[in-house]
Amino acid sequence: MSDLYNRLKRIRAQRGETRRPGDTGFTGRAAPAGNADLNDRAAPPAGGAIPGAPGADWGPIAPGVYERRTVQPIATGRYGNRFSATGRWDTLSPLTRRPAGMTPVFLDIETTGLSGGAGSVAFLIGIGTPVGADETTAIDVRQIMLLDPGNEAAQLDRFLALVAEIPDPQYVTYNGASFDLPVLRSRFTMQRRRFPEACHFDLLHLVRRLYARRIGSCSLGAVEARVLGHPRTDDVSGSEAPARYLEYVRSGDPRGIEPVLLHHLRDIVNLSEVALAVNGVLLGTADAGAGPAVCAAGGVAAGAAKGADQAPPLPPSSPDRQGPLPPDSASLARLLMERGLPEHADRARALLETEYDATAARIERVRAFARSRGMRGRSGLRGRYPAMWIESRELLAELARKGGDREQYRHYAEELYRELGRYADLVRLVKLLEHDTREFDRAIAVLEQWGAGRGWDPANGWDAALTHRLTRLRRRSANARTSTGATELSAPGRPGTTPRSASQTDGR
Repeated sequence: MSDLYNRLKRIRAQRGETRRPGDTGFTGRAAPAGNADLNDRAAPPAGGAIPGAPGADWGPIAPGVYERRTVQPIATGRYGNRFSATGRWDTLSPLTRRPAGMTPVFLDIETTGLSGGAGSVAFLIGIGTPVGADETTAIDVRQIMLLDPGNEAAQLDRFLALVAEIPDPQYVTYNGASFDLPVLRSRFTMQRRRFPEACHFDLLHLVRRLYARRIGSCSLGAVEARVLGHPRTDDVSGSEAPARYLEYVRSGDPRGIEPVLLHHLRDIVNLSEVALAVNGVLLGTADAGAGPAVCAAGGVAAGAAKGADQAPPLPPSSPDRQGPLPPDSASLARLLMERGLPEHADRARALLETEYDATAARIERVRAFARSRGMRGRSGLRGRYPAMWIESRELLAELARKGGDREQYRHYAEELYRELGRYADLVRLVKLLEHDTREFDRAIAVLEQWGAGRGWDPANGWDAALTHRLTRLRRRSANARTSTGATELSAPGRPGTTPRSASQTDGR
């Protein structure tokens, strides 16, 4: 061990590097001689840049730890909901299953590794909270940057202090349940500190449910571009952050890290807009935005927190769209049915009926094409049914069943079986005929016809469940005929009396 120490000491001497108490040597640059205190080290030189800081707008928190505060305006009118004057949710949809009246804390981190393991350090922690309550609410963003891993405790302590100042905090993240929060909990444990737990709202899961079938990839960048309508044009990928950070701490050149810092700022600010958009969609107010969404270009919002620095302005939102991209109607309707209150069923039904009508014209065009080619039945539609046509009818059938509307439920069940003829459609219709309308003979006919169309023999090769159902239907049909015959032969009498036979009546 002593030989290794001596070798490292000689290498440092050859490179002209010196170390002093408090330095870790991680930056790879020569440190000034002497034991200057924190104020002396943090004092900016004549050029205006803080030594070791990525820019003049970053202030020192501790040796190797810096903080920047930025207030960035956002447009809230297009989303049909906003934050209150105290920075809390003004109205939070119950479909989020999160308590209302809390203060959203938009949280995002950048790490030295993408795996999120114990060796991954969060070199950049950022939180944003709403300020103001007008049409151009702003997000007050605090970014805490770690340049000296040996002083990570100071970075985490600063995060603790910031969160402690927020009343009723609610972490709002994008995939934070799988990445951001586990990484932070791990770092707090490594530094023998307790992570400030709070209510958590991960937007990724709701965004996937609402938009995955419309936009495909649900990365934050894709959602910003296709849902919010303002794509990033001069941004770096988040996967480049670790390499750029390590290069910065080695060389001290801030040009490589500046795009990462701007990327991180954009993540937090745009995360707030995604939250408003999703909440507006769930509330049903997102399409009531007042005017185009044009974000103020640069500057600090009116009423912004005193002492905040001005960061590079974010690009304005697209002026061509009044509100966010509407979600997939069937996905929203399914969410309303699963999580909603009884009154949400009417909204789900209206969404599905709109889709039902919208796909009818397309089906008719396909049928007309099939007839022009001499095709009959469903052959011209095979593989051409829109997914929304199928799902809207399935969900409408489910709503009718739960609402007790047997006539509508039968209409959708028969339509799905007639047009698609899938196994699930068969079972749905046969159950309806057996249990609701008690049409045993028709249920038997539907089963036998479906099996015959596939070359199935009820005595050999049928599905076990269908065989069992067919046997039961035949038994119930026979019992129903026997009961009907006995009722026709019996004479009406008082309850509890035995009807007389014809011979008894004639001999009286």
